[in-house]
This record gives sequence, C-alpha cells and structure tokens, in this order.
Amino acid sequence: MHVFSKLWILALLAAIAACAPPVSVEVVSAERAPDDVPDDVPDVPDVPDDTDDVPDDVPDDVPDDVPDDVPDDVPDDVPDDVPDDVPDVPDDVDAVAFIGGACSDDAGCGAGAFCLDDGVGFPGGTCTRDCSRLCPDQAGSPQTFCINDGVDVDDGICVSRCDVAALGGDGCRQGYRCVSQGRFGEAAVVRDVCWPDAVATPTAPTTTPPTTPPDNDTDRCTEDDLPLENAGITEPAGVGGCPAGMAPFGGGAVCMDRWEAFLEERLPTGQLQPFSPYRHPGGAIVVARSAPGAVPQGYISGYEAQAACQQAGKRLCTETEWTSACQGPQAFTYPYGNTRRDGVCNDARARHPAVEYFGTSADWIWSRLGHSCINQLDDSVALTGSHEACISASGHFDLMGNLHEWVADPAGTFRGGFYVDTVRNGNGCRYRTSAHDMGHWDYSTGFRCCADR
Repeated sequence: MHVFSKLWILALLAAIAACAPPVSVEVVSAERAPDDVPDDVPDVPDVPDDTDDVPDDVPDDVPDDVPDDVPDDVPDDVPDDVPDDVPDVPDDVDAVAFIGGACSDDAGCGAGAFCLDDGVGFPGGTCTRDCSRLCPDQAGSPQTFCINDGVDVDDGICVSRCDVAALGGDGCRQGYRCVSQGRFGEAAVVRDVCWPDAVATPTAPTTTPPTTPPDNDTDRCTEDDLPLENAGITEPAGVGGCPAGMAPFGGGAVCMDRWEAFLEERLPTGQLQPFSPYRHPGGAIVVARSAPGAVPQGYISGYEAQAACQQAGKRLCTETEWTSACQGPQAFTYPYGNTRRDGVCNDARARHPAVEYFGTSADWIWSRLGHSCINQLDDSVALTGSHEACISASGHFDLMGNLHEWVADPAGTFRGGFYVDTVRNGNGCRYRTSAHDMGHWDYSTGFRCCADR
C-alpha cells in the first residue's frame, strides 16, 4: 500500500479512539469474594506489631465483667504500723504444733522445732525451738518468749507465755507452772512463762556483771541473803466486819488490806511457812497477809500478786477501788490531805538504791533491779505502818510511797509510787505507772488485796 494511504488510515483510527467513551475494566482477584458479604461488617482494628501470639487454648467463655474501676493504688496488704521489733517468723515454721503445744516427738512440732518430752520432765511434751532473742508468735496461740535453758550459752529456747484467758488457772497447761524469767541475753526484760512443775527453773549459764560491789566488806549483803524478816507476825482482827488485816472504805461494800502485803509460803503438805520479802516468788505458792510491823513484799509480778490474793481468799483491788481508798471522800491528792508534807510517807529517798548498792551508775545495774539486797539497804523499804501519819481517811497505811502497788488491770498498772519517787508519774494518790505488763517485777513492786463483803 502506498505510504500516504497508511498514514491516512492511522489518523482515522486515532480520531475514532478520541471520540469513543471510556471503558471500565474490573480487575478480579483469583479468589473472588462471595456475593453475600454483609454491608455492616465492622472495621477490624489494627493489631500492633508487638502483640504476642494469642494462645490457641483461650476459652470461649472468658467473662467480660471485669470492673473498670479497679484502683491503681491497691495496697499490698502490709499495714503501716507493724512495729520494728516484731520477730520474723522463720521460713521453716510449721503449723503442726506451736511453741508450748503438746507433742510426743519432734515430728509433731513441725520443721525447725523439736519436742521436749516426758522423759526430760515436760508432761505431755512441749514444742520449742532454739532462739537468740525473739520467738515467732502464731495467731490463736499464747504469745512466746525466749529464755535461758540453763545449759546452752549460745542459744535460748522458746517457751509459751502464761495466758489465763486461753488456758485458765495460772495461764499454763496442767503439769506446768507460771514463773517469771528474763529474756535470753536481755535479763532486764522479764515475762511470765510456763515451765514444768517437776523441772527446776533454769538460770543463765552465761557470765554476768558482778552481783555485789568489788569491795572487801565481808559483812555486806549478797544475793543469797534472804532473811525471814516476818516470821511470827500475824494478822490483827479486821475492822468493821472485814476479814483479818482489812478495813472497809467508801460505801463499805469492799474491804482493803490496811497495810501493804507480806507473804507466807504454802508447802505441798498445806503447811504455811515464812517467806522472805526480798525473794522473788517464782514458782512458789504464796499467800498474802496484812499486818503492821512487817517488811512488805517487793520483787513480785502482777500475776504473782493476783495469785497470792486468791490464795488468801481475796483479789487484787481495781484501780477505782484503790484510788477511792487513797483519796477518801474528799478526793485528796495525798492520803492525808491536799498539801504535800515531806517525810510523812516513805517517798523521797535521796539516792537511788541500786546506784548506792552497786557503787556505780553504769548501764548494767539497771538489769539487776531484782537483786535481793536493794531493799535491805538502810532507808529503803519501811516497815508497814511505821509512818503513822501516812494514813488515809479510812485507816489504810502507806498507799503513797514505800512500794508500788499492783492493781487489777490486765494491761499492767501499779499505783502510789515508792520510796524513791511519788512525783514523776503523778502526785501521791494520783501516781500511776502503766509502762510494764503484769509479768514485770523488781525491788519496788508490791501490792495489797481487796475483798468483797
């Protein structure tokens, strides 16, 4: 064909293409989507790149009712007021039995503990564990205490504290008695604990500071000097229909010992014998007595005072009763009136007796306040009733000064001050000490009893 004809044909085709409508081309994938896909399919959210693979076994019925308002600051269940000196419970403590619980062998006490059985004098067995200062407590069981075992210098043993509410009686299981013991390595901290009747109370095998000053005075009192000062003293008849040694006060419904108590010891035979007022009762069964001219009993815990009153058919006075008897119907500050009169009561010794006896004010003497010689110094505890003007309106002597007096407060309270101080914790009848529990005792702690008419 002629070239000119070819060119003319190409031009004609181009003109036709320019005038034709556009053609829509549909591109269909190899896997065509079904025709019945609904129009309202929700948008699928973008999955973040760092999402972990979802496990295949997620259950279909996972609840969707998780609350939206879970606080961000949920506490870790640790209270803010946990004291710093609460002992950590060892990881190996087992709840099979606990400190003081009955046992027949070590297996019954749980890991880390062992059984002191009948063969060594512990009736029914008792669970214990070694300790260096503190022992673990367990909810629902009596509190525990670490004491010297009398043998091991390096470790003490954990024992149960006396718990009248839990165990009745004097607070111990049958076959055990309640005795006061110092903490292992910290003898000044004293608590009442349960110890077998048939086993001697343990004493520390460790070396302790000197019990007497290092001098050459062979006549000086030593810790073994426990004279029976009150032998032969008997209680006088009661006043106003009260039992021997007692007088009524207030409305007259209650009687109170007229003098601070001294003790007699009741032997297993039932016989009574004199008891030294400078000796701590420990496991002895003692009976409270009240009479003039006696050396009143110091060195006694609140529990022991309570038991001594009960042995006499009496009880500890309540704090309200004690205050009423001391202040009288006019609510005096002092037993004798509202104005302090120096020397009327035994209440203002110039030098602390422990400093005088030990000849030093070094810190170690304050762990020796149970020393029997402290109250044997001159101008220390006075004979009951010897300060004749130190008497209340109802005829009760020495309610101010001489010895602190335990009252019936389970938390531990004694009243009235003692021969060194009747000011620091309140004047006269208002003097009140609540810093010690009922297991505390030292040279200054005494008592008297009350009885309902």
